[in-house]
Amino acid sequence: MEVKMLDNIGKTLKSLGKFLWVLGIVSAGIGVLVMFILLADDYTKVMWWIGIVVGAGGLLSCWITAFFVYGFGELIDKQTEIAENTATIAENTATKGKQPTEKNNYYANSQEQQFDSDDIPNI
Repeated sequence: MEVKMLDNIGKTLKSLGKFLWVLGIVSAGIGVLVMFILLADDYTKVMWWIGIVVGAGGLLSCWITAFFVYGFGELIDKQTEIAENTATIAENTATKGKQPTEKNNYYANSQEQQFDSDDIPNI
């Protein structure tokens, strides 16, 4: 079974958004732990707060990035669904064999446009 990445790009982007979120949580956590371990000898309150701010900033930036990637994947999924529904409606309408009538198509029986007094709107 061959799986192509671009066959369902919406789901692929949504999966990528989830992966980026998990990767951001893990990397921010590891980064804060490494910062605390490396700065354990020079422990000051300022360095502790810098570590917290760096970790929170990393989480926030990954969270926002994941939102955009996941949201774009959702937009592609919904657009694909709308296109499929529209194609189904068009097929169903075409199979009914609806032929143009003189009332809804001025060009049904001749090449020239025909006007009746009923076609002129009353103002």
